[in-house]
Amino acid sequence: MPIIINGSGTLTGVSVGGLPDAIVDTDMIASEAVTKGKQGPGSVIQWIQAANSDVNARHSESAGNWESTGIHVDITPTNSSNLIVVGGFVACHSDTASRWLELAVHNGTSRDENMTGGCQFGSTAVWNTIPIKYSQTAGTTSQLTFTLYMKNGSGSNNIYVGWASSPGSTKNWNDFWAAEVVV
Repeated sequence: MPIIINGSGTLTGVSVGGLPDAIVDTDMIASEAVTKGKQGPGSVIQWIQAANSDVNARHSESAGNWESTGIHVDITPTNSSNLIVVGGFVACHSDTASRWLELAVHNGTSRDENMTGGCQFGSTAVWNTIPIKYSQTAGTTSQLTFTLYMKNGSGSNNIYVGWASSPGSTKNWNDFWAAEVVV
């Protein structure tokens, strides 16, 4: 088939793979032309930032039980084989020295106590910012809710997650997010 340059500026007759290597660069690709379906392994195809109201409250625990902090994020995967990565950070405090806090992410079905984080407090009146990370294969294309849980790992004193007891409209040193990564 012959290659035809039309008066409108379009080119017809070029088969797939018919252009020389390196002729198309990023400047030539139209905005939004590379769709989620065309992005390769390792590409982040969605990033969901938890709303301020979902991460800004303070929660305390003193009995050594796993409890929800109320901090959560929702994500709806586009492919059940993709990886969901959940992360963020929280402000933490203990009323008593030599105590520790344990954090875990609950994925709506179970709580993974091995992939999140924790902190030991060496003194009182100190606030620490603790990073959080959790990942799993999506396993579904239905909405998933990931909630941060906490536990006082050392006794009967109060341990807090979340900076302000009257949080207002900011995140108050807390953040929580979820991302979907192509596998």
